[in-house]
Amino acid sequence: MQNKFPQAFSFAKDKQINVRKAFTIDDIINLFNLPLSQIAFQQVQEIQQQMETYNRNEQDQDVWTYSAQSSSYRVQKAYKLLMGHQPVEPALKWLWKSYCQPKHRVFFWLLMNDRLSTKNILKRRKMQLDSFNCAFCAAAQEETVHHLFWGCPYAQQCWGTLDLQIAQDGDTVQNIHALRTQLRSQFFHDSNHFDELDDLESKK
Repeated sequence: MQNKFPQAFSFAKDKQINVRKAFTIDDIINLFNLPLSQIAFQQVQEIQQQMETYNRNEQDQDVWTYSAQSSSYRVQKAYKLLMGHQPVEPALKWLWKSYCQPKHRVFFWLLMNDRLSTKNILKRRKMQLDSFNCAFCAAAQEETVHHLFWGCPYAQQCWGTLDLQIAQDGDTVQNIHALRTQLRSQFFHDSNHFDELDDLESKK
């Protein structure tokens, strides 16, 4: 009611009143400080109409239901309901389902989320270094994740040695998608894929 009738709520005498107490008042206008604004008065009239048409039974008890497809409560469902839906980057799904070692997954996650201890991060943490520039190129460029892996000429040379094309100005996610398309290696295959291959081999 507070969100539906904000102007009327601003004139309410008791902003914590419950429904039962509101129905005991002879005249609804006594619940508000007068004079009302025109919009607030219209909202009060609408509230009064709703109260007149509301079928209320004093014997009824409040019933709390879970707002989901299933009536059973689970913490995971409640968390999703409260937090809402947030799209997940597909590369992160590849990461946690990939068939590589856990330490590689963690490193990859840090890379995608810009959490690696590059010099710009160390600078942000007030660490004292002789230089915060990239040590692999002559340009006076501060070492960041993007520069270290994609923008640095040395990184470009390394990717070229592997015959891989990346966008120097592209972000990490774009380049990860490009690498996946070009490599087609087991790094991007999930464990279920290899389980299926093992099953086929055992049947042979």
